[in-house]
Amino acid sequence: MTNILELPEDCLAQILSMTSPIDVVGSSALVSKLFLSVSNSDIVWAGFLPADCEDIVSRSSGSIPPNIFGSKKDIFVYLCRFPMLLENNTEVLDYIE
Repeated sequence: MTNILELPEDCLAQILSMTSPIDVVGSSALVSKLFLSVSNSDIVWAGFLPADCEDIVSRSSGSIPPNIFGSKKDIFVYLCRFPMLLENNTEVLDYIE
């Protein structure tokens, strides 16, 4: 194997999940359509979120429709745009970063 693009998609997703959100977004579209596709997978974005991220969002004070998020990336973007204060008085962003 001489080309990273020959790796299976789940391997590429694992590799991307070990980088940062900025790296994933910034490089994925520049490398190939395959990287762009993999960069949007839940496997990649789940690594950037707390394990209980859906529970955190459901406990928010705002009225968020239960099925508004189509992906883990959507949850990540939402939590970055609208930080939430948790019970222990820390922001959820402290757990993301």
